[in-house]
This record gives sequence, structure tokens and C-alpha cells, in this order.
Amino acid sequence: MRALHVLLGALAGVTVLALLPELSTGVGGALMASVVGLLAGGVVLGRARADAFGLGALAALAVCGAFGLPAIAGGGLGVALLHAARIRRARHWLGGVAVALLAFAGGALAVVLLHRFAGLGVEREVSALVVAAALTALPFAIPTDDEVAFGLRQALEGTKGARRWRLLRALVVRRRAARRPGALEEAWAGMPAILGRASDEVGSARLRALVRAERAAEALDRAELAIGSAPAPFDAERTLAAELEAIRDLER
Repeated sequence: MRALHVLLGALAGVTVLALLPELSTGVGGALMASVVGLLAGGVVLGRARADAFGLGALAALAVCGAFGLPAIAGGGLGVALLHAARIRRARHWLGGVAVALLAFAGGALAVVLLHRFAGLGVEREVSALVVAAALTALPFAIPTDDEVAFGLRQALEGTKGARRWRLLRALVVRRRAARRPGALEEAWAGMPAILGRASDEVGSARLRALVRAERAAEALDRAELAIGSAPAPFDAERTLAAELEAIRDLER
């Protein structure tokens, strides 16, 4: 999934840089450029969110020169705006700075490349597009948290003792690149909001249940890999189902 996200993000970035300057003439072109920017913002973030769409629209303005910027600066700022939501979710402030610098540098270099090889033949233009897409994907080299992990990090602020330890353990578990069943992913998605409004006892119980469910899902995944295409062992499925049911019970 991450590889697909990076690929789509690279295509979104190079589409914004390559197409928007050509599309932005006239009212219809301006509307089309805005739509492309909105879609690109959602693709880069990986979710349909208002902040992603807003940043995508600002990126479209920057690339189209609406801010009075040179093309190189507009391209760098445009790609940085596409990744602004990811900059916010960086795991450390240095990571956020690195994402911002890579985004700006990649966007600026991509603009230079696209302008340099424009009109020099289909082969060179396609090669330039491929390299430009890779440049706009540079920010993905820095890992950032998803919305759930970012919410757990925010909940860590000001916490101490056992609650902080449980949040840290849940954050480590969440950051693992694991295959999660849909029901488990839905349970994770509601966690930041629950931590904000529920008591410490309820939040801690939910965190423990999620960690147990993650372990059960990992055990089921290992069992499936071990036996190939055959059905997973019943006990691994039953354990995961029991943990998911325990999480649902906590919501009632």
C-alpha cells in the first residue's frame, strides 16, 4: 500500500507541475486547474480531508503563478503545500523540516527539468516527466504518522505514569506496517476521539484491547503465511474475533 501511495503521490505532483500552467488560462481552465489541485492534495495525503483539499487549491495557485512567484519558486511552494499536512504529522520536528525541504527542492528541480526538455521530442519529454515525478515524490522518503498515530501523539502531551506508557506502547504498535482487518482499522480510527472525551479508565481499557487485537491479527497473518492458500487455523481467527468483540463491548 505504501508503494502505491508513493506512486500516486508522484503522479499527482508531476500532474500539478506539468498541466496546471497550461490549464489555467481562462475561467474554464482556472476551474480545471483548481480541481486538479484539490484532487492532488487528497492523493498526496492519502485521504479525502478538508485540509488536504485546501492545501491542494493553494498549491494550484502557487504553480499557476497567482502569487506573483517565478515558475521555479511556485513549483517548489506548490509541492510543499501538497505535502503540508504530512509535514504536520512528521514524527519529529527535524522530520518535518526534512519533508518541507525535500518537497520544495523536488518541486523546483522538477519545474526546471520540465521546462528544459519541453518541445525536444516525445522520448525526452516522457523521460523528463518520469524523473520529475520521482523528484516530487522525494518527501515520501521521510516517514510520517497517519491520523491515528498523530492523534495518539497529541494525547501524549502532558500525560505521565502508566497512562503515558500505555499510549507509547499503542503508538509503537500503530506505527507497524501491518495488514489490519477492516474492523480493527475502524477500531483504531475512533481511538483519538475516545481519548479526548473518555475517562482514563475507559481509554486505557480500549488501548489494551487494541494492542491485544493487533497481536491476534499478527498471529493470524503469520499463520496464513505459514500455510499458504489454505484456511488460517481456527484458533487464530477465533482469538482475533474475540478481541474485536471485546473492543465492541467497550463502545457500548
